[in-house]
Amino acid sequence: MIKTDGVNERGQRTVLEGGLLLLKGFEFNIGGKLSSTFYTSYEVSADRATGELRVNIPSFPPVSAIASPEGATHMKLISSCATVNFADDEYQSAVSQSNEIELNQTATPLIELVNQLPLNVSGPLFLVLGIEFSQQINGVSYPLKNGKYNTLAIIEVITD
Repeated sequence: MIKTDGVNERGQRTVLEGGLLLLKGFEFNIGGKLSSTFYTSYEVSADRATGELRVNIPSFPPVSAIASPEGATHMKLISSCATVNFADDEYQSAVSQSNEIELNQTATPLIELVNQLPLNVSGPLFLVLGIEFSQQINGVSYPLKNGKYNTLAIIEVITD
């Protein structure tokens, strides 16, 4: 990304002047990619004035729209956003998540993951989406720590 900075001289290049949009689609877990685990559409919206970054996921049947690990009975969708000040090495972030969703044929309702940053937020915005799997036994949920399936990916980068 630094090499895409066409403004500054070599040795002075910065991420901010480079191609931040290259991060869109970045998968944090090479063994558990969102793109090969979550087979449904979603809509992303961002409003700098209100500081709201949102992921809306239409109804879907979990058992056929999610590639889940053996033993998983439930999952959660997790979203997070951040604005990063690269010059001062500071950031602000917010997290939201769905309720636990049983991995069955019953279609989910519309899922709205709303992340709230401060009003009139400035700087680049990053929005991620991930899935956390769990196994429910006797009414208690136990997170599955199998790194091959828990996913997280940058789904939107907003630079203006």
